[in-house]
Amino acid sequence: MTAPPNLETILKTELLTENIVASKYQILLGQDTIFNPSVTWLGNQKIFIARRSSLKTINGGLRYEYTSAPNTENLIFICDKDNNLITTSPLNDFATRKLTGIADCGLEDIRLFVIDGALYGICAGLSFPGGIYKPKQIIIEIKQNTIVNAIWLSSPTNSDCEKNWAPLVSNHNLYLFYGLDPLSCLEIRGNQILLKKGVLTSSSQIKLRGGTPFITIKDKHICLGHYEPIMLDQRYYRHSFVMLDNEFNILEISRPFFIQQRGLEFATGLCVSDEIITLSYGVSDKEAHYLDFSINELQKYLLLL
Repeated sequence: MTAPPNLETILKTELLTENIVASKYQILLGQDTIFNPSVTWLGNQKIFIARRSSLKTINGGLRYEYTSAPNTENLIFICDKDNNLITTSPLNDFATRKLTGIADCGLEDIRLFVIDGALYGICAGLSFPGGIYKPKQIIIEIKQNTIVNAIWLSSPTNSDCEKNWAPLVSNHNLYLFYGLDPLSCLEIRGNQILLKKGVLTSSSQIKLRGGTPFITIKDKHICLGHYEPIMLDQRYYRHSFVMLDNEFNILEISRPFFIQQRGLEFATGLCVSDEIITLSYGVSDKEAHYLDFSINELQKYLLLL
């Protein structure tokens, strides 16, 4: 039986930024605290969405403070191919705010993806009936800075808490990964959510879950997943790269790593263009960062790529 990670194990876990050659950036908007950004390419523009919340983290995410039901807002950042900021605007989420009991407190951790030139995201809709946190997964379509369509997805395991489904777009179709280890891939057919691949388990049994959307490189699908947080002196999130073949079989799961610090980090965005991968992630629920690095750097973690 494997012993749970302790502080010594955590301190020995490597940092991604110390092992790959990458440019590091940070998204800032005045004095506002934003975090957990996602990223995708839409045409020749790089689109980021990051969120800010009335809920504040304390002691590296061990505790949270708020005086009423937390409220989350999202901001859109549009950059050119050289990472120069073009525009920033709030995301108009009225279409989901009116879903009372589903997303009236906002949207959390939007994962961006593109299908046939249109911008979409999958995220957690926030509501707090009776003061209880009950997020539900919602697919949204975004035009400019406005959500124009929204569909909320029922839980395939009848759970009251649904978060962190990882999207994969292949052959113009959308697939959603409920878990990465063990793997469970969902497919939407009409009004039904069906299991396409793997084994559907309860959330508490999933060791590794999404993370980021999948990108496709050399006919292989790659994402970052995160492990359940380790609660010690603070909250620690470790990540691994996950690689699938075209039949959605797991080819490889990389060794665990932290991204830039040993603590509360959360990877929510991944995209690729011209041999350069962009990884976006939040730090301490206070900052939004992203890295640009070459596809070749992935071979330090994925030997079969």
